Amino acid sequence: MHTVTTDAALAALPEEEIRAALDRYDAHCENESANESEEDDPATQDPIVREVTRLVNAYAHRFDHACREHGHIPEEALLYQPGSPIERAAFHIFTQALHDSLQEADDE
Repeated sequence: MHTVTTDAALAALPEEEIRAALDRYDAHCENESANESEEDDPATQDPIVREVTRLVNAYAHRFDHACREHGHIPEEALLYQPGSPIERAAFHIFTQALHDSLQEADDE
């Protein structure tokens, strides 16, 4: 399974700065207007949010690849230990989304 790593320039960011950027993004999404252009989207403007988004997508890709390769959810895919605060934040978002998706599938 391939390793997911962050941009070296963002690897040393403190958790508080990452959380603040994600909180700003969440607040923006809650107040999002229907006519907003992509240039106004904080996910494209904020380098922290862009990197977290890239990492979440990389974790999802890695997970999908591992499931296809093994035919089931491999334990090591969920035991991954991200190295930096931004990687930990992104992995947490990914695992929460995965958990929610599996819960929804169980409820159907």
